[in-house]
Amino acid sequence: MQADFACLLSQLAPHDSACFVERNVLIVTSLGLGRGRKDRLRQFGRFAQVSRQLADTIASTRRLHAVNAEQPTVRDGPLRPPAPAGGSAIRFTNVGFLYPGARRPALDGVALDIPAGATAAIVGPSGAGKTTLANLLLRFWDPAEGHILIDGVDLPEFELDHLRRRISLVSQDTYLFNDTLRANVALARPDADEAAIRHALEQAALADFVASLPEGLDTKVGERGVQL
Repeated sequence: MQADFACLLSQLAPHDSACFVERNVLIVTSLGLGRGRKDRLRQFGRFAQVSRQLADTIASTRRLHAVNAEQPTVRDGPLRPPAPAGGSAIRFTNVGFLYPGARRPALDGVALDIPAGATAAIVGPSGAGKTTLANLLLRFWDPAEGHILIDGVDLPEFELDHLRRRISLVSQDTYLFNDTLRANVALARPDADEAAIRHALEQAALADFVASLPEGLDTKVGERGVQL
């Protein structure tokens, strides 16, 4: 079926193009040979270049297919519990986690209670598992053993979007997109109004810095903020 489809399309495609089907994806590549006479060596060199492009395209198509066929290990839960006014209590009970391919667990038997409204600092050397705790709390991964609860509700019971709206994460590697400051600040809430954006800047102690810029929130930051 695929061969017949590709054969039909090859009749419709331009004479200086190659056409084939890879995993139900149609790929048409221009050979750029033209219709007139050209030097055979130039044609051969161009064909070799197109062959390399086709090989890259096939490899990319296969990777895309593999990603599309991958089943997510972290799935939505059914609950959207309201956030208490005084903050949420967090509990880790006998939590263990092993990264794929790792020989030693990143976490083993972790027990942690953080009362609602409390401030806790978790310190330790690089590789101790601090980032892993944060990733598990946001359900980027699920623990291999044990449970993590927010206000007594096990994390897999939360709807993912609802859970992540209740938690803010400031990572060590912050990323700024090549857009305006306004667009970057409003990335998590594209419908945020001017007042909400200004409030976020004040919370991040950036209001004075943004006010000092000639274009303010409309300043283009460049890739990863290189223009700031």
